Amino acid sequence: MNTYTRKDLSELFNIGKETLRYYENINLIPNPTRNESGYRVYSEDDVVRIKFIVRLIELLKTVKDVKAVLHVN
Repeated sequence: MNTYTRKDLSELFNIGKETLRYYENINLIPNPTRNESGYRVYSEDDVVRIKFIVRLIELLKTVKDVKAVLHVN
């Protein structure tokens, strides 16, 4: 199974690394596991979810609307 860093995902989806942390903080994505050095490591499932969220934000324009679609508080 492939794993990804925040840098990998920020480049893949053209979003800031801090954006991923923000998505974690507001519960759009689960907190990723961490490697031995303490760095966040994202799974293939996380990549699929982040891709979906990025697309929803493109369509809906607000995080509030995305949270409503995903039923996140």
